Amino acid sequence: MAVMNIERVFYCCLYGNTEDEAIIREIKRDYAYEEEMIFLEKEFWEDHVLAKLPPLYMENGDLIMDSVRKHFGPADSENIFETAQKHFRIQREK
Repeated sequence: MAVMNIERVFYCCLYGNTEDEAIIREIKRDYAYEEEMIFLEKEFWEDHVLAKLPPLYMENGDLIMDSVRKHFGPADSENIFETAQKHFRIQREK
């Protein structure tokens, strides 16, 4: 809404298998929240994107590892040290 300078939007979410199953909601512009988001986005852009510095993980480490294992399978314990070294080398080269 800040980009388009509009005061409200309506969004529609279709769910289920028919057009009869929909939710339509109105969202009004919240200037305080907008100001906070712009500040945080600017901070992220300058501190991480321009600086080429990935942000720290904020999530629970166990949840992250469970997700990684779910998508990529368990780690190869024989090559985990080599994989870590390769990862850090690539990070340094960026």
